[in-house]
Amino acid sequence: MNRWIQVVALALAVCFAGRTDAFEFFEALTDEAAGGDPTRYGLAHLAVVYEHEIWPGESKWGFGDLNKQRDTFSEGHVRAYIRDRWPDGGPELLCLDVEQWPLYWTPDTADRRVPHALQQERIDRLLALLAVFKEELPTTRIGYYSLVPYEAWAWRPSGTPYNDWSWERVKSALRLIKAVDVFFPELYPRTRTAAGFRRFAHFNLDVAARVAGSRPILPFLKPFETADGKTVPLPDDEWAWQIDAIRSHRDADGLVIWGSHRLEGFSEPLGEAWLQRMGAAAQAARGNRQSEIAPQRPQQ
Repeated sequence: MNRWIQVVALALAVCFAGRTDAFEFFEALTDEAAGGDPTRYGLAHLAVVYEHEIWPGESKWGFGDLNKQRDTFSEGHVRAYIRDRWPDGGPELLCLDVEQWPLYWTPDTADRRVPHALQQERIDRLLALLAVFKEELPTTRIGYYSLVPYEAWAWRPSGTPYNDWSWERVKSALRLIKAVDVFFPELYPRTRTAAGFRRFAHFNLDVAARVAGSRPILPFLKPFETADGKTVPLPDDEWAWQIDAIRSHRDADGLVIWGSHRLEGFSEPLGEAWLQRMGAAAQAARGNRQSEIAPQRPQQ
C-alpha cells in the first residue's frame, strides 16, 4: 500500500468514526486536467455554468472578453443557453460561477471594500440571473460559487475578529443567501500546513452552517499547485489532509474537486491512478447509500 492510500485510508477512518451520514465527492474537472473522465471512477459530476458561457461573445455561447465588466445580462440569451444545454431537463445540482460582480472586496477603494450601494445593486443582478435559471430548471438546486458566504480568512480588516468580520459580510448578503438552494464556498488553501488549513476550512464551514439550515454545503477544493511557472498536482499528503479537514466537519455534505487544463502553466494531469484512488475514497465516503446525483456526464 503506497503512502497516499495509507494517508487517505487513515483520514477517512478517523472521519467515519465521528459521523454516520453519507458524504459525496463531486468533480468539476476538465478531462484534460483529470487525465480521463472522472465519472468512470465513481466521482459524481457537478454541472457548472461559467460566466463567459452566458454572455454573448465570439462563439455561440460566450467566450468573449473575460475581463469586460458588464452591468447586466441578456435574459433571452441566458434562456436560450439553458434550453440548448439541457433540452430534456436540468441536473440535480448546478453551480453558477459569476465572478465579475464581487460583493465584498475590490482594489478600487481605500479600505478595499465594495460600497454597500454597489454591493446591493450586484445582489439584485445575481438574484435576477438566479431567477431565470430557476424558472428554466425548476427541479434543479442552484447555488453560486464562492459568493455566499464568502471566505473571510485573508481579507478581514486588521484587528477585526474573524467571526465579526465574516458575519458582517454574511448579513450584507442575506437576500442572496436566502435565495440559493446550495452553498459552494471556495476553500482553496491560504496556508500550506495541515493545522492551518483545518482552522481555515472549519471556520468558514462554521459560518456557512449558520445560514444553511438543511441546504447542502459543498466546498470547492483544487488538487493543483503552481510553482516555478508550472501547475502540477498537489503532493499526496497535502491533498489528503485537505480532504480530511472537510470530511471531518459535521456540516459539510461533500466536496467539489475543481481543476482545469486552462490554469496558468498547466503541465501535468491528475492521472488514472489518482482518479482510481479518489473513486475508491468517494465510494467509501458514500457508504451503502446510492448517490442521488447520477455519477455520469451528459453526452456532448
